[in-house]
Amino acid sequence: VGSPFHKNLKALLSHLIVYVLVYGFYGEKVYVGSSQVYGQALCRVDIPDDVCWECIALASSKIQERQSYGSTTASCATLTRTSPA
Repeated sequence: VGSPFHKNLKALLSHLIVYVLVYGFYGEKVYVGSSQVYGQALCRVDIPDDVCWECIALASSKIQERQSYGSTTASCATLTRTSPA
């Protein structure tokens, strides 16, 4: 839990959740020594900011839970309703 990887992961996830709402897309690499963590997040323009934020927050939480079991990926998707043409 207190490993350099875990600290880098927490820093990365906190940056993604903030900066993706500012820029719409955000990618970053966080590293200390040989422990590197990469991540990307995208909020589509047709999805409200609060929905995107909740989705990324949920994915971030899942990544931190699964990291203990060796899995360090998670994703989320939102459904959008389109009007008939």
